Amino acid sequence: MSFNAIEMQIALSRTQDAGKIQEQNQQKNLIQQDHAAHQVRENQERKQKTVVSEEQKLPAHFYEKEGNA
Repeated sequence: MSFNAIEMQIALSRTQDAGKIQEQNQQKNLIQQDHAAHQVRENQERKQKTVVSEEQKLPAHFYEKEGNA
C-alpha cells in the first residue's frame, strides 16, 4: 500500500487531529473526575456537619439515659 504526496499530507493531518482530540478527551475525563471528587468531599463535609448539629439539638437527659443503660 503506497501513498502519494497528497494522501500522505491528509493522513498526517488527520493523525495530528486525532491526537489533539484524544488529548482533549483525556483532559475532559480528568476534569470530570476532579469535579466528582470535589462533590464527594463537599457531601461528606455537609453530612459531618449535619450529624454534629443534630447531636447538638438533642436534650441533655438523652445523654444521661444512654450512659446509665
